[in-house]
Amino acid sequence: MVKLQQFLKSVRLAYDKALGKNICLLIVGGSIGRENHIEGWSDADLLLVLRKSDSKSLQLVRECEKYIKRRFNIEIDTMITSKFTIEHTAPEKLHGKIKNFLFFLPKEKVLIQRNVKLPKINRKKFKYGFWATYAEQEKNFLRRNADINLKNKLSLQALLKKNIKIIFLIFKQYLANLTLAPSTHEEVLFLGREVLPKRILNSLKRYEDMRTNNRLSRMSAAQLRKEISESVEIFNDLGKLIMKHTYSL
Repeated sequence: MVKLQQFLKSVRLAYDKALGKNICLLIVGGSIGRENHIEGWSDADLLLVLRKSDSKSLQLVRECEKYIKRRFNIEIDTMITSKFTIEHTAPEKLHGKIKNFLFFLPKEKVLIQRNVKLPKINRKKFKYGFWATYAEQEKNFLRRNADINLKNKLSLQALLKKNIKIIFLIFKQYLANLTLAPSTHEEVLFLGREVLPKRILNSLKRYEDMRTNNRLSRMSAAQLRKEISESVEIFNDLGKLIMKHTYSL
């Protein structure tokens, strides 16, 4: 079992030692940041803003990720951007992952912050359009991962796990824009009863069961491929649902 405070302290110290004053901002987000992670399922999402993101700095980041993974057996996904980008790019043009970190900033863990001016996300502009586009783009998930070995269970498990995480992320934001503001998967499912088509809701319930009971490890390659194909259709359905709401505003 991961001891959260020990994990956060180790992340902060490892990145600070490796990169020092080159770090302007380090945030840990996702389920780890919200303190509701599930062992064997959740990874750690980091936002790292650097003064200078040269090849040496990027190599140091990879070494930090490897160190944390070895110590805590948690995958680390570090989103890296520059101080210049954060301070001089219009918020709506920032990378989707960066916008997500900034949108949920009060719920995330800020580990390091030094001399950086963070943009304010206009919630009305950020609203439905971005997530509708995100959902539509994710329909092509399999196409973008065409090099996946369709007979390798570990590769298929990783792909399905990522799909499920993104589906919940999209719908959680959709609900947040309805001022319902869920923070956990359980709240997403509870609130979704009133606004989701039955097909999507049933799929979300099944995904949550997979997540909490780690059922992916017991699925055959054929079952995993079938679930992945269905998850792509769920992306499509979510995209239509959010886009319909966007144009009805």
